[in-house]
Amino acid sequence: MKGLLVKTSIRTMLGEIHSTTTLEANITSSLETISQTKLETIVMNGSVVERKSTIELVENVYEIGCTESVNGEIKFSTKKNLAQSNVLGLIAEGSDLIFQRILVKSAFSVPFEVIGLDTDYNLATVSYDEIKAQYLLYLRDHPEIHDMISDFIKSLLLHKPDEVVKYASEYFKSFSARALPSRIFSVKTV
Repeated sequence: MKGLLVKTSIRTMLGEIHSTTTLEANITSSLETISQTKLETIVMNGSVVERKSTIELVENVYEIGCTESVNGEIKFSTKKNLAQSNVLGLIAEGSDLIFQRILVKSAFSVPFEVIGLDTDYNLATVSYDEIKAQYLLYLRDHPEIHDMISDFIKSLLLHKPDEVVKYASEYFKSFSARALPSRIFSVKTV
């Protein structure tokens, strides 16, 4: 079966708080999750807090697990199973990354609703209108985004680089307190 391997990681630092999130997911070409592992690590005040979540499709059942630990000591652990037939169209985080790129690249205007998981891995539905409203609200609350994008487009048109993505990466590094990793997002055909 052909599919996609999605890998991404993000590192942030806010004062003395360091946070790292890594995500690896195997998804089908129809964005169905086969497996996914997400690890969130927060280091602050000498403590290390980790939250690891897994989703695995085994014999038509999604096995979902989540473990939280502080300094290596497990504080919380839960597992649940969801029948695949009950969650057709489930969009987990790995498939959501690809789904959002598809939405951005297509002129999709038909209202739709998707099934996802909330932060406690309970089923939740989200509609296209809700997503659009959240994006518009975020843009309204952060007007500096328009200026940043406008400046970037002007710089892009002025320099006309051959490698636009590489140029964008270098351009936006200047907005970061730390240098960004050169590969933030990668997708491979499996």
